[in-house]
Amino acid sequence: MKKYYITCGDLEVVTHANTGPKAIFIALDKLGQQKVEKLNSVVRVSERGHNSHTDDDLFLLADMFTLWILNKNWKGTIDGLPE
Repeated sequence: MKKYYITCGDLEVVTHANTGPKAIFIALDKLGQQKVEKLNSVVRVSERGHNSHTDDDLFLLADMFTLWILNKNWKGTIDGLPE
């Protein structure tokens, strides 16, 4: 597992995960535990710290939030819809 620094507006989380997107999901899980007044439209994932680096990965918050919600509510049905 790698150490990731997730930054999105006021949200700053340091976590361990197998991939950057999984680290974002962990950060979103911790969203209610921090005082966050503002989020940006882009989530920055870094292995070097919360400051901006040229090799950071950037993800759209809306896309990651949607995937996080779907991941939380997935019941294993083929179409993903409740029966």
